[in-house]
Amino acid sequence: MENEDPDKLTEAPSGTVFQPVNHGQDAHATSVKKGDIVEATVRRIAPFGAFVRLADGSKGLVHISQIDDAYVTEIREHLKVGDNIKAKVLAIGEDGRIDLSIKKAKKKPDAKKGKPRQTAKPRPGSGFKITPFEEAFDKKLNVTLES
Repeated sequence: MENEDPDKLTEAPSGTVFQPVNHGQDAHATSVKKGDIVEATVRRIAPFGAFVRLADGSKGLVHISQIDDAYVTEIREHLKVGDNIKAKVLAIGEDGRIDLSIKKAKKKPDAKKGKPRQTAKPRPGSGFKITPFEEAFDKKLNVTLES
């Protein structure tokens, strides 16, 4: 067992995947930082997420809630051991654990974020401000009263 490949995956009869521990690597050393989009390989699947190995050799976790925009009940419907993925680095823990998101890596920032938010206007003579909702309601009410 001394000459075994540390990246070799082993699978138990129950379908649980185990990976031998490599004590020779520094688990806290990584070249990635928060916000990076990284490539990784799925190494193990658990009920709560997928454990991955990044290209630089560091390990990370994609939580089940970060796999897809749709509600994920069964991770194996979306990922399988050996899949190569792109994910965004959400956080790097003090222990070196990297939290990743596949769904945030897919999203591209919009050039426009939609209409700017409307702010309240001063109500004439009252000292209070009228919100856009109140303004629209007042117009509708005036139309209704005049009819």
